[in-house]
This record gives sequence, structure tokens and C-alpha cells, in this order.
Amino acid sequence: MWAHEIKPEKRNHKACLNSFGNILDIVSLLSYWADVVLMTYSYPNLSLFKSLGAARPIRLLSIFPGTAVILKSLETSWDLLLAVMGLILFFLVLFALLGLISFQGVFSRRCYFSNDDGSLQLVEPSKFCSGYYNGTTLVGPQSYQLSTTEYPSSLGYLCKNGQICLEDSGNNPYYGYVNYDNIFSAFLNVFTFVSLELWTDQMYQAQDGSSSVAALYYCLGVYIIAFVLTFLLFAVITSAFARVRAVNAVSAFTAKKKGYPVLRDEDGVLWMFEDDTKETENVSVCTRIRRFLKRMVISRSFFYFGGFLVLLDMIFMCLRSFDASEEILELVDDAETGFTFIFAAEIIIRMAGAASWTSFWLSKRNMFDLFLVITTCVIQLPSIQYSFYYKYLTIFQILRFYRLFICIPRVRRLLGSAFGNGENICYVVVFLVLATALCSTIFMQMFGGDYDAILSIDEPENRFDTFWEAFVSLIVVYTSETWTVLLYNAMASQTGQGSIYAAIALSIYFAFGRYIMSGLYIAVVLENFELSDDYIRHYQIKDFINRHKFKDRGRTETILYELFRPLYKVDGKKSIQTTSLPAHLSLPLSTSDITELLSGTPIRRRINEVTKPSVIEKKILLLFATIKKKLPFFKKKSSIKDEPIYIMMNDLDDTPDDYETVAAEENRIAEEESMPIANSLYIFSNTSRIRYYCKRLIGSNHDGQAEKHNLFNWLVMTCVLVSIVMVILDEPSTRLMRRDTVTQFAYDTIEQTLSVLFVIELIIRIIANGLILTPNAYLRNHWNQLDFCVIIINIVTIFMGSDESPRGLSTVRSLRILRLIRYFNGVRDIFVALFYAFPLMMDALIFTFLVLIPFSIYGVNIFGGLMWLCNDDSVASRGECVGEYMYNIGEDDDVTENILVPRMWQNPELNFYSFDNFPVALQHLFSLTSTEGWVDSMFSAMSTPKEPDIQPQFTWDSKVVYHGFFYIIFMIISQGTMQLFVGVIIEKFKERSGITTLTTAQRQFADLQRMLASVRPTIKVHEPTSPFRRLCYRMVIKKRGKLNKIMMCVIVLNIIAFRLGEGIDALQTLYHTIAKSMPSIIQVSAVFMVVMCLFAMIFMEFFGLTKYGVYGHAHANFRDYGNALLFLVRFTTGEAWNAIIVDYAVQTPNCNNTGSYLQNDCGSPFWAYVLFDLFYIVCTHIFLNLFTAVIISKFEYTYETRTRFTSITKTDLRMFKYAWAEIDTKGTGYIQKEDIAKFLRQLKGRLKFQIYEDIHDYNNLLRLSRKKKLAISPKDDNPGSGILSNVHYNLYEVNKCLNEMDVETVRQRRYEYNICFQEILMAETSKGIPFASALTILSYRFVNVNESLTLEPLIKRLEKLDQIKQEYHLQKAAGFFLAQVQRRRFIRELWKKRDEDEVKKLGIISNAYQLSPSSTGSNEWKYVPKHRKKPIIDVPSIIISTDPPQTTHSSPTTPESYSIPASPNYSIDAQYDSSLIGDNLSIIPNSSPSSPLDHDGRSPYSGGLSPYSSTPMASPTSRQNWQLIDGNMEMPFETSESLVELMRHSIWSSKFFFFCYEFKHLIY
Repeated sequence: MWAHEIKPEKRNHKACLNSFGNILDIVSLLSYWADVVLMTYSYPNLSLFKSLGAARPIRLLSIFPGTAVILKSLETSWDLLLAVMGLILFFLVLFALLGLISFQGVFSRRCYFSNDDGSLQLVEPSKFCSGYYNGTTLVGPQSYQLSTTEYPSSLGYLCKNGQICLEDSGNNPYYGYVNYDNIFSAFLNVFTFVSLELWTDQMYQAQDGSSSVAALYYCLGVYIIAFVLTFLLFAVITSAFARVRAVNAVSAFTAKKKGYPVLRDEDGVLWMFEDDTKETENVSVCTRIRRFLKRMVISRSFFYFGGFLVLLDMIFMCLRSFDASEEILELVDDAETGFTFIFAAEIIIRMAGAASWTSFWLSKRNMFDLFLVITTCVIQLPSIQYSFYYKYLTIFQILRFYRLFICIPRVRRLLGSAFGNGENICYVVVFLVLATALCSTIFMQMFGGDYDAILSIDEPENRFDTFWEAFVSLIVVYTSETWTVLLYNAMASQTGQGSIYAAIALSIYFAFGRYIMSGLYIAVVLENFELSDDYIRHYQIKDFINRHKFKDRGRTETILYELFRPLYKVDGKKSIQTTSLPAHLSLPLSTSDITELLSGTPIRRRINEVTKPSVIEKKILLLFATIKKKLPFFKKKSSIKDEPIYIMMNDLDDTPDDYETVAAEENRIAEEESMPIANSLYIFSNTSRIRYYCKRLIGSNHDGQAEKHNLFNWLVMTCVLVSIVMVILDEPSTRLMRRDTVTQFAYDTIEQTLSVLFVIELIIRIIANGLILTPNAYLRNHWNQLDFCVIIINIVTIFMGSDESPRGLSTVRSLRILRLIRYFNGVRDIFVALFYAFPLMMDALIFTFLVLIPFSIYGVNIFGGLMWLCNDDSVASRGECVGEYMYNIGEDDDVTENILVPRMWQNPELNFYSFDNFPVALQHLFSLTSTEGWVDSMFSAMSTPKEPDIQPQFTWDSKVVYHGFFYIIFMIISQGTMQLFVGVIIEKFKERSGITTLTTAQRQFADLQRMLASVRPTIKVHEPTSPFRRLCYRMVIKKRGKLNKIMMCVIVLNIIAFRLGEGIDALQTLYHTIAKSMPSIIQVSAVFMVVMCLFAMIFMEFFGLTKYGVYGHAHANFRDYGNALLFLVRFTTGEAWNAIIVDYAVQTPNCNNTGSYLQNDCGSPFWAYVLFDLFYIVCTHIFLNLFTAVIISKFEYTYETRTRFTSITKTDLRMFKYAWAEIDTKGTGYIQKEDIAKFLRQLKGRLKFQIYEDIHDYNNLLRLSRKKKLAISPKDDNPGSGILSNVHYNLYEVNKCLNEMDVETVRQRRYEYNICFQEILMAETSKGIPFASALTILSYRFVNVNESLTLEPLIKRLEKLDQIKQEYHLQKAAGFFLAQVQRRRFIRELWKKRDEDEVKKLGIISNAYQLSPSSTGSNEWKYVPKHRKKPIIDVPSIIISTDPPQTTHSSPTTPESYSIPASPNYSIDAQYDSSLIGDNLSIIPNSSPSSPLDHDGRSPYSGGLSPYSSTPMASPTSRQNWQLIDGNMEMPFETSESLVELMRHSIWSSKFFFFCYEFKHLIY
């Protein structure tokens, strides 16, 4: 009986394959049974199905709430991620095709020599070649398989005499997989070299085997794909997470509201508690002690004292080293014991000083510190302290170091801003570790046990035999270090076509680890940098108040004035502002005359008004004027500026400032006027003629654009460029060869001449602007400060001589290249943005080093002295590592070529991989942050013995392989900290552009501004008249027409252009992102190249003569400028940059160290480490991340829907352009005010003004009026249903339709239209109404200005709206009165016309009129005036008759019973006097409303007041009132109301209605 109350639950069912988890389950299940079948039929060589069968545990990625949220957030960007991958795939294929054409067979070319028996043997070490000399003839490489000879190339490496260049496919590196012999191998090689791993080895091999131009191919691939396109993946991920965060108003990583900053408790303090106890007089001693402890604990001094103790503890820890004495080690142990008990006492004090017992335990930090105190006390027990495992337990002592992070305020703020409460970054790390662990089982099944054929079990290489091996190998792939070696080994381990799925599987995981995980790190940082809208609004209010406060003069100016007060000179002249005087004065006075008149000071021969220039000055001015005429960039622009194409805020008129603002500005000007002035160099005053000419020579130095128009500056820049070229050509190796020659003397002379010119320039600028005391002093400009230092040091080096001057001083002259930056706006803006971001980047760098310190200390503790090894693997200990041994240099090529090598006992990589002391460990770990060399270092740590001086031995079965945890944890943390630079740069870019302090609505408005700024008027294209051209026009006019779709298919097949995305929105978005980013990318590239050129000159000067090391060869050196630039490009990508440091830190006895600079081939350890580390920080951590920042910021504009203004689409803007082109056919960008209504009528889409609904449209009403309907019966009293069949006007349907109109909505729309019309009208300029102004005004209809505008623009916008509304209401009132005037004039003319018609009917017809037949072809006639220009409108006629009026009717009113108003010409005085009204004047019932006459002299439409209604004949009183109407006078209100009511039912009401409606349609 309760069945009727149970409602079925509504469920949303989805298909099984609609879920990724279900798809994964099905694939795993089918793969498992496929593998069972293959095993049944003894086919064990296909491990693909085994690995897919183990893929089901990947579903555990969503086991944690945070990881599930990350997966969900990634899912939102999946479509665009696929589009980016498709775009990258397109370029990979494109470069693969280029490589296939250019480098086919190149990697198989090697040099061979003939043995005594005539056999060919490979030259060792192996050399790639492009040809060889057969006598004196250059011969190309010979193909071993085809027995043909290739075309030789003299730009590659040519084999030495007696050798030949042989091309054999077996010579291809890495099991033959590195080649461009087919499209698949070419694609794989392109993918690996754009991953920036071992790409320089391929480039050098291609240079030797083909041409040096091959470097251009590889550098372009790295720049386009690795530096630009792959960063789109970061942009997509960060945008997707920002979109999720904006939609759900929660974190995209934790699905929670933004938490408290990291290193803070929930109460918002560090560990300081508020003392809520009240002071009382009678308290016990214990209470006083407790209160004292509380005050001490909550004090900042106690907090920072604890941090200071941690710092001291760390200093003592840093003293530990492998070669430290016993006394030092004992001191460190005793200090650690003492600090342990000090921190134990501190935690007890903090417990006693807590506000309550429970409040102490509520703090997670207190609990963590208590845990550290307990563990550090336990490990101080002798049984533990002297055990083997004590060094591993020192991690608990090192963990105290976290307190230093919160003791440094700037680092603490950076952590709070970048990592928040730390929960989201923890979930990202968990996601990475969990994904790696789950994928390890898949790769175990795919490659497990397959490496035995290519690697020995004790070889330190990555494998997949066990879970730990697979986990470590996938972490290696994640960091991209040596992942290509792992890739080629995995491909070689598979048989048959197994190498294909091996390459695909590892490439997919590499893309996940390298790009997806890096994008997640960046997304975390950017999410935590985001500010809430409420905070932003409060900030905007505070900023508005601060900007309108009085600003005191600059602090520098005040300090200089106080220090050098006696050197200043007070100017007694008054400052008169004459710049804003009106142009039209009543008297022809000059500006100087007015200044003299107002100031009361006569002006006589002021230096700025030299009346008669000298002869020399005349010639100089004439020459300069001639140059100006011939050089276009010196031409002055007209002072009358055209209306800009886009002015978003052109409606914000200048309004008077408030009193405080005006007063502050006046005070500032008064202080500037009262500020004393100082002479330039204490000699040249403002009236000095020398200083005057110097100022004229250098021009303005306030703006880079103004400096570009000055000839003197261009001459100086020419000298700078010549100086830079001299530095490039004067490299040390060339200087050594031309030493003591005439060429070197010429170089020295040019250098000295340039130095003299620079000194003269310096003197001229100082004389013109002063040195330091004047307002525009030379040294107050930062660029001048740099130039001043360079000039001084350059002079010093010239006097010292290039050989005697230190290397550092001789490189300073290359800094002048930075002066070029100030003359290019975009490049200068990048530098300025970096300058403002420098403090925050320094905070990130400090944080990075703070992270390195505990890892360095811990590395010294567990690895110190244990990595030493002998280069001869056969020895067992240090004692046996003496003498020499045979080393096979051809082992990599399977060739036996033994040489004697001395045994050496040292750390790996020439002592570079070392943890013997803290400085070395810190440098080593810093180099590992680039991921370079960390795998080799990890394998060295995984081979360490238990005691020093024992030869390390590697095996995966050893327990020390778990030392890899140290490296894995370090790499995961360091990769996160490195992304801080990206976040910091992006945040500073946003802050500089103002995006950071904008709410979401305001960012959408900024997006609207950018979108409207890109719209330009176009010329209207008319359809051709020729049939063929018309056909072509119709084919191409549609953007997504058939022709474009066909062309897209053709281009897809040919892969030669970018119109692939013509019909794909996602690819179009990416194209637009690249297009929008391209100017910024070019600017960043320009700045990057300037810095690269600067470093290339510095490195060339320091290491141009250093001998080749392990990594040095003909292409990798600093001997010339080209190789130096190419070498630095390699360092930028991190390719073995840290190992190359050892090559350039070489010292005696491994080099020739002489007293002469040009005879010394040694390196410099100090300069090598300083310059290489500085270059890596500047170019890799800053400039390389600039590309990421630019791509991400531009992608937000192009795609990110969170800040997209979606109310106006590109289609709407396109329709606006079309409508504008209908009026402005020539595309001038202006229309006239008479065309506004026509233009608004042309609009379509969302910008269209639609006052009435479509059903109330004129055409629809016209259609309804023509709808035929039968004549009604006499009983029908509906006034609108009496339409006759011969009239065909259905007033009933029209009224029915109009009755459905929403009057209030129509009124509101009409009001909005009028306001917009008025605003567009007020935007008129001298040329007309600008395109951008009209577009901007129309766009405001879709903007909520209260939310979308910042405070100051909002105030101006509201004031503008008030002004527009006031103007509108004034015009509306004026229009009402004008309408009344026109109405009276119309009535006057109407009755005047009636009188004329009546006179004509009486037979008094003027000669100016004649009768003509009607145009309808009937027997009707009309009076047609001669020479008339306008058609006559039918108006009611006035008939004067003496017949008595008809007052009764026997039937309803018919068309023959109309009554028309008449107005006899009465005098004004008697028009309302009834005594003057005679009975002989009346309205004839059957009078005609118009002049046409029938054959009886009567109109066929004669009749009553309304032809369509049954309204009875008007009363005699009404007729009498009609007789009394005069258009020149007023009438009583009651009379006018009754007459208006009668007019509504007259025959003219319908015609008047259509006249009004047609007029409305023309307007709207």
C-alpha cells in the first residue's frame, strides 16, 4: 500500500568504456589472456602483453584524495594536451624529414686505415668523416654496402693522409639506432636530441660527418621544439589547474580552500603563544616564573636565538671532512652532544612557557621538535654513536636545519607564497612516487631478465630485473639524465620488433616525467602565488589612497642637498608656467614676453635664446638640418596626433582632481622650484654657452626613443659596435699569432682611438648634465654608471698593457654591449622586469642553497672518503693502485687497441664527484641540480665500500645500492625548488603588468581590452561582376568553406604549412598562443643572445688558450667566437657543463704555466667555478625559464577560460567589422555622426541593438496586416476587425501581435540604445567617430563596470555615465518641446492646406495646379502642382456648405459617412465666441478626406470619423469644436482630449501609425 509513495531514484548511467579505469581493466584482462595463449604456444619473445596485463594497478593513482584531484584536474586539459602533442609531433616529423634529407648515412662514416695485410681497420679513437684525400683529390665517403662514393664535403672532418672515409651502417652509434637512414630512425633521433640529452654528441658527429652547418639544424630544433613548443605543455597544465581552481574556488591539488602558509601553525604564529593571564599583585614564585617563561617563549628574541643556535650547530657540522684531524672530529662530536642537550632544554622551556598543556601539543611544530630532541638524545648513546649506522642517524640532527628557513624573513615569505601550507606540493611528490612505483611493475614485466645479453650483472647500468632496479631506472628517465642510454639499451634487449614498443613505452614515460610532472610543480607554485579577490580589492583601495597622497621629493636629492649644501646655488628666478597658455591671445606676445611680464624680471640674452648664432653654429645647424631631411628616422612627427586605432578608456575624460591631489601637486612643484641648483663640475652654469652646446649635442637622455633620434648617440653606438667587433676579433689565440706584427699595432691603435672617443663622450655628457649633483646628473643614470665603470677600467687596461693586465680587467670592455639594450623598448623592458624580479630571484637562490646545505652535510657524513677508486678495475685497494696497466681504447667499438695508462687513486671524474668536505660536496650537489652527472654519481655512491681505501665494487645485490635513496630524494626536492625560478619570474611579470593585483572580473576586462585592440577596420570587398571571379569570390570568402577544408586536407597530406589548424579550434588556439608569444619570445631571445655574446667574450678571454681536456675537441672550445657561442649553447641545456669545469680548472703539472699570459695554457680553478656557476644560474635558471614564463603568460591570454571574456566572441567582432565596412567602405576608421543610426542598424550578433522582438519586427507586422480576412458582420463590435477585402489590412492581427509586447522591456532597451547612441555621438572627433571608440562603447554593454574596473577607472567611468545621462535627459526634454513646436506648425500647415482645397472645390483654382489622372489607372483625379519636387500627401479636405448637418443615422457608420475637421478663418479674438458661429457653417457628413473627386464631384471615401468602426456620428458640439480650431492658438484641455480621441478613430490613424513605424525602423 506504500508503493505509490516510493519514488524511483534517478541515476545517471554511463557506458562501461566511458571510464578510463574500465578501459584499463579490459585492456589488462585481454592482454593477460593473450599472454597466456602465447605462452601456451611457446612464444616467449613478446613481453608487451605481459606488461599490459600488469597495468591494472595504475588505478591506485586515485587512492589518495590529493592524487585523485590531480588526475581529475589533468583530465580537464586532456584535449588540449593532445593538441599540443599533435603540434609537437608535426614539428618532430618536419625535422625528421629535414634530417633524412640532410644526414642520411652521415653517422655511419668513419675513418679507416689499411693494415699490412690490406685489411681495413677502424681508426681509434674513432673519427666521423665527410671525405678524404686521395693524393691531391678530395674524395667523398665510400659506401661499404653499395660500393659507391658519396659527394665530398670540405666543411666536415677529412681523414688524414693514408686513411679513407668509409660509410658502413654497422658504424651507427648505440647499437645502430642513432642514424637518419629512414624516417623512423630519424624521428627517434629528433625526439631524443630535443630532449636535450646527449644532443651535442650527435651535433658534433654530424658536423664531422657532414658539415659545420649541421650545428644550425640542431640549434634550431632545440630552440623551436625544446625551448618553445614543449613549454606549451607547461602552459596547458598550469592553465587547466587554474581553470579548475577558478571554477570550484578550491585548490586544484587538494580540493580544499587555500590553507595557512607553510611553517606556520593554524593560529597564524610561529610557536609563540598569547599570554591571556592577568597580572595580580599576590602571586606565588612559581606563577611568576611561569609567567616569565611565557613572556620569554612568545618573544621574538627567544625565537631568533633558537635559530642562531641551529646556525651554530650547522657550522660545527660543516667542519667534518674526510681529511680532518682527530682533534677536529672530536670537537665536532662534542659540540653536537652539547647542542643536543641545549635543544632538549629549549623544548622543556617551551613546554613550560606554553599557555596551557594542551596548547603545546596542538602545535605540530612543537611535536616535531620534541621528536627530534628525543631521537638526537638517543643516538648520543655510546653504543649507537660509535656504531657503523651512526652516520645514517645523523639525519635527525640535520633536520633541525629547517628552523633557519623560518628565521630568514624573506625566505619565510617566499615559502609561504610559493608552497602555501605544503599540502599540495606533498601531493605532487606522492603522485610522482606512486606513479613511478606502479609503472615499475609494468616495465619489470616488459624488460625483466632481458638485459643479460647486453650488460653484465655487475655493470653500473640501469636495469629492470627487480622492483628496486625498475624504480631507480624510471626515476632516471624522469630526470632525463642518460635516459637515451637507457632507451637504446632497452631497445637492444628486445628481439624482433620488440624494440618498437620498448621505444614507445619509455618515450611515453619520459614525456610524463619530463613535461607533465614539471608542469605540476609550476602549477603548484603559481597556485600558491595567487591572491584572493577580496584581498586584491582591499589592496586596490589602499593603493589608490597611497597614490593620491602627497609625495615628498626623492631621498637621493635630499641627501645630496644636505651633504653638498655649500656647492649648490639658489636660483632667484621665478618659475612661470607658460606652456598651458591659450594659443589665441588678444595681443601678439611671445612666450618669453609673457614670462618677463609675469615674473617681473627682464630677460636679456638668455642662453636658450641666442638671437644671432655664429658662423660656425650656422654651418653646423645647416648640416644637421640637411642630414635630418635625408634620414627618415630624424623627421619630427606632427604635433597633431591622429585618433589612435584603439583607446579602451577614451571615454574617461580628464576631470578636476580633488583638493588634496591638487594641493600635493602644488607643494611638489613649489619644492622643486625652491630646490637650489648646482653648476656642472662647479664650473659650467645653466647660462654657459659651452654647456648649452653640449646639451644640444647629446639631446635628451630621459627616454630611449628620444635618444634614438639623436645623431650623436648613433655615432657613439657605432663606436660601441666597432669596439665589440674588435673584442670579438682580438681573441687570445689570434692575438698570439699576430704578436709583434703591423696588424696587432693597427688593432691597438684602433682600440686606443676608441677609448679616447669614449672619454670625450664622457666629458661632453658630464658637462651637459653634471656629474652627480645636478638633477639629471650623469651618474644618476644606471646605464651611464655601467658605462663609466667600463671606460675607467678600459683606460686602466690600456695603460697597463694587455699582457700585464689581469684577465678579469681585459674582459670588462665587452660589457659595453649592454648599452645597446636601452635603445630597444622590448629588450629594455625584459631587462627592467628582470631587475625588479632580481630580489625575489635572489630569495629563490638563497632558498636553493639552504636546501643544498643539509644534503651536503649528510653526504659528507655517509660518503666522505668512500668514493675513491683506482682507474684500473683489477686492483682491490689503494695500496695496489701503483704503476701502469693496459687500457683498451677501442672497447666501445669492439676493437682491441691497448695502450699503457698510469694507475691513479682519485675520486670519479677527476675528483669532481666527491663528498670529502663540505665545500666540495656543496659544489657537487649544486651541479647535480641541473640533473647532469647525478646518475654516475649515484652509481659511485651505490658502489662505496664500508671502509676507505678499498676499491669500490658495484652489484645490485649489495645493500649499499639503497644509497640511491639519498640521490632520489635530492633530485625530487631539487627539481621542485628549481621551478621556483619559473614561478618567481611569472609572478614578477604579472606584477609588472598589473595582472597580480586584478580580480578575475578585472582580468576578463583586461582580456576584452586586448581582444578589442587586435580588431582593425577593413575595406569592404564587393562581389565581382565577372562570373568566374564571382565563383572564386564565393569559394574563398567563407573562412571555413569547402575550399579551405579541401586545402586543409591537402596540406595535411603534404605537411608543409601551418594551415593544418584552420578547422581545428585547439590547434588554432596553439597557433594564436605562439603568435601572441612571438614578440616576447623574440625579445627574450634578443636579451639572451646579448648575454650569450657577453659571456662568450668573457670565456674566450679567460680560457681561449687553455689546453683541451677530456671533453675538448675542435668543436668544443673557446678558441674562437663561433665555437665559444656554440659551447655556451651546450651549457645552457646543461650538457655535461659541470664536468667541463674540470677541463678548465687544470693546473700544473698537467699544463704549461708561464709568466706570460699568451704563453700560458693552464686554466683557472677560481674563475672556472665562478664563471661556469654564474653562467648556469643566469642563462639556465633565469633566461631559459623566461621562455617558460612568456609561453605560460601568453597562453593565459589566448586560451585560459578563467580570465577569458566570453560575452563577446570573435564572430561578434567579425560582424562588427562587416557592419562598419558597410558605412566606412574605404576602411578609414571613421564614420560621421549622421551615419550612426544606419551603422547600428547594420549590426548583427550580440552587439546588435534589438529594441523589439522578432515577432514585432516591421516585416512581420506588415505580413500580418496583409493577412486576408472576411468582412465582419454588422454585429461585430471589434474596432479592429472591419477590414474589407479590397483594403487588405488586418488591423486585428496587428493589434493582437502588439498586445504581446513587453512594454517595460522595450522601454529599457530603448533607453540603453539612446544612452549608447549619445555616448557614440559624444566620441566624435575632428575626423569623425573612431572605429575603436564605437567598438569600445558597444562592448561596455556586456561589462559590469563595478566588478571589472579598478577603482580609479571605475570612478571616471561612473562620472562619464552621469554626464551621458544628463546630456540624454536634456536632449529628451528639448526634444519634447521641439515636438510641441513642430506639432503646432504641422497643424497650422494642415489647416492651411485644407483651406486651399476648399477654395479649389469652389472653383478658384490657381494656374499652378492642374488635374492629372491617378496612378492606379482608375477614374480618380488628383491636383498635381507644377514643378513640384515632392509628392502630395493626401490630407482631409474642408467643405463649406450651408446645408444643415446630418445628425441621425439609420445604420452603422460606413465609409461614406466620414466627418473631417474644418477650420474657417476666424479672427483670434472671436474663435471661442459662440455668437459668431452661424448655422450656415457645418461639416458635411459625406465630405471627402482628400482632393480626388469622383464623377459626381464627391470622393469615394467620404464618410464619418472612422472607416473601420461603428462609432456614431460626432455630436454637434464636436463638429462645432472642429470648426473653431485654429493652428495658431491654444485650446482647452478637455477640447484637445476629445479631438485627439476622435483622431484615433479617423481614417488617418492607420496611415499615421505606419508612418511612425517606418520612421522607427529607419532609425533602429
